[in-house]
Amino acid sequence: MIKSPATSISELIDTDDEYWTVFVGHEPSDPANAITVYDQEGIDTRAHTGEVWENPRIQIRIRGLDYETTYQKMKEIGRFLMFLTPYDDSGHRYQGCVRFGSPYYLGFDEQRRVTWSVNFEVHRSEVSFSS
Repeated sequence: MIKSPATSISELIDTDDEYWTVFVGHEPSDPANAITVYDQEGIDTRAHTGEVWENPRIQIRIRGLDYETTYQKMKEIGRFLMFLTPYDDSGHRYQGCVRFGSPYYLGFDEQRRVTWSVNFEVHRSEVSFSS
């Protein structure tokens, strides 16, 4: 089964850290410290070799109780994704991520929790299996 880019990336950043909980596509009101990865539109391109590259975009949103803690987590995730080692997942070869801009402070949510977001373009192609 082919996974969405948000699902695949969320599995990479989903640490066993009890402080943060990672979600995909929907951010519930609890817990207070949440990382949510959303799929966004992207583009597909075709190389001169005929290989098709998918360039979907994702948005990562971080919500927490403390300004500096949420900022540091956002920066940590950003660095991790920018230096991502290529890997295969569910029929795709992930080559890396390009961050668009710096972390963006969204302000407080309705429960006075700090929120940040950052956007990435994901570079992936379908993996060909030969028999």
